[in-house]
Amino acid sequence: MIRLCLPKEPYWLDLPFGVRLHVRPLTTATYEAARIKGWRKARAVAREFADLKAVGGDISGLPDLRDDDAVAGFSQLLFAQSLARAAILDWEGVLDAEGDPAAVSDTHVADLMLIQGVAEAFVGLY
Repeated sequence: MIRLCLPKEPYWLDLPFGVRLHVRPLTTATYEAARIKGWRKARAVAREFADLKAVGGDISGLPDLRDDDAVAGFSQLLFAQSLARAAILDWEGVLDAEGDPAAVSDTHVADLMLIQGVAEAFVGLY
C-alpha cells in the first residue's frame, strides 16, 4: 500500500554519524536525471582509463572499470553524489578538515557521499 502524501516543502533527513540534511522534495525527474548522469560519467571514465592504458599510461591505483559490475558500483557512487548535489539545501553535523562547520558545496557534498554508509542511507531515505 502507498500513501500519496509526498512532501511539497523541503524537509530534514537524519543520517548516520549525527548528520542531518535539509533537502528539496524528491521528484522522479530529479532521481532519473541523477541516475543517468552517474551511469554516463562512469562509462566515460571507464573509456578514458581504457584509452590511457592503450597508449601506455599508468592506471595503477585507479578503480578497475573493465567490467560492467565495477562500472555499476562506480556509477552508484556518482549517482549518490549527483542526487545529493541536486537535493541538499543545508546540513548539520558536517565539519571541514579543520573541524569547522562545512559549507554546502559541490566538493563537500561529493566528499560526504564518499563516507561508507552515508551515501547508502541518503539514497535509501531520500
